[in-house]
Amino acid sequence: MGSKTEWYLECAKDAVKFVMSKMTIGSANKFGDVVKSRGKSIFCVIGHSIEFSRLGNKQMEERLRIISVVAQKDGCGNCGEQAIIAFVYLMDNKGDVRPIELFKFTNKDHNYVVIGRLRGSVIETPATWGPEAIICDPWKEAAYHARELSTHWPESIPAVICSLW
Repeated sequence: MGSKTEWYLECAKDAVKFVMSKMTIGSANKFGDVVKSRGKSIFCVIGHSIEFSRLGNKQMEERLRIISVVAQKDGCGNCGEQAIIAFVYLMDNKGDVRPIELFKFTNKDHNYVVIGRLRGSVIETPATWGPEAIICDPWKEAAYHARELSTHWPESIPAVICSLW
């Protein structure tokens, strides 16, 4: 394999494919998934909201693993569940892919994964994340360089939910 950036991008693409293979019902906030599932995706995601609210004070990794397992089993999830599935997939199957981080936007409702962000870079400024940083966004079925984040999500402010270095 070539550079670390190429490796990270390939791993992100693998994670997106894996998540898509598990989304048999789909997302509640994608019109095509709602139509294809005849509304089942909406009820499925609502059920997750109720179930996941009961996780209480569990440790972060345990919470993420439970959400990943349930969303895969049920075949549905919005960006949050899909990003968590990708994060756990990368954590468990791509052990040499570090760092991996679960991200959200503080000003928009969206979650995704970042691979290879430089330690000490400015979280709110993707241009500082380094040339190896890759975005893994299963909900958009996309994997791309972090420097392209503002193209995909204009005027968004990134924030870290969980990091694995």
